[in-house]
Amino acid sequence: MDSADLGISNVLMENNSSNIFSKSIYIPSTLQDLCTYSVSIYSKRTGELLQTNNYIVTVNNLKLTNLRISLIADPRWQNYFEMPGNHRPTALQAAGIQTRDMPVYRNREQSGIKLGYMARFKIDSFGLNNTGDTIAVNTDFFIMDSRNLLYRADVYVQEEAGNYMLLENSSYVNDMKRLKISSDKRQSSETNPGNSRYNTWNFSYYLPPTAKVVKHGELLNLELDNTQRGNLLVVFKISGVKASTGQTCDYNKIDGSWAAGNGGVYGRNRPSGQDLIMKGINNGEVFWYNLDENALEDLRFNRTW
Repeated sequence: MDSADLGISNVLMENNSSNIFSKSIYIPSTLQDLCTYSVSIYSKRTGELLQTNNYIVTVNNLKLTNLRISLIADPRWQNYFEMPGNHRPTALQAAGIQTRDMPVYRNREQSGIKLGYMARFKIDSFGLNNTGDTIAVNTDFFIMDSRNLLYRADVYVQEEAGNYMLLENSSYVNDMKRLKISSDKRQSSETNPGNSRYNTWNFSYYLPPTAKVVKHGELLNLELDNTQRGNLLVVFKISGVKASTGQTCDYNKIDGSWAAGNGGVYGRNRPSGQDLIMKGINNGEVFWYNLDENALEDLRFNRTW
């Protein structure tokens, strides 16, 4: 079997004992979505050309790479992302806090992220450059109690009428639980600006300072106050979606570097050491909220940046 398109020559096919000959081959990396390959089959004994087949193959060329945090809006983190005085971006903002140093837990001053402050993210893509292409970000939550035990958690948010609703049943579900990042958040690639198939996407994530957290499955009871304190772990499941073909790209399966570092570029991370979303150990863990502090405290004292 020969194929110049596939870079193979004189490859023997295997007889499965029923006189059916087959061979598995790998399609090489390509920048094209549709590829045509020609494969010629020869007789090993005589060298005679038996047949030539042409194949049109649809290649899933979607790629997501380098999720990173480019800003944490908590005032206690300002100097990590902006230089004092001139407000120019720091090296950390330019490079971002990458998945190897997630989930973000404390900075060097031992400050966490107060509930209510947003984190800004960037992620790079290849092949998600057409109209209607999107990135889906689905969130899960885990609470760590005073004994450092981790439980799946539910988040309740306050609606405009003042009542609390389970996040996935609330009007904020598409802002905080099941995000769809559309092309208005897409820009030219920061690493490959000359190629239109490469892009960088920007999006932000936050939970409001009035959010309430309970163990998964519990109903919020404000009178008995079954709300949780301590630290809330925010976990992302990220996938790219190609509008024209329906093809998807699971970022969590691609990135194997979650929590490989210790967070030393800003302070320290705190990975769970568990496979919380069935994607691998520490996979998807992005940052911790400190539920014992919230942004409303800073508003009272006019602490902003």
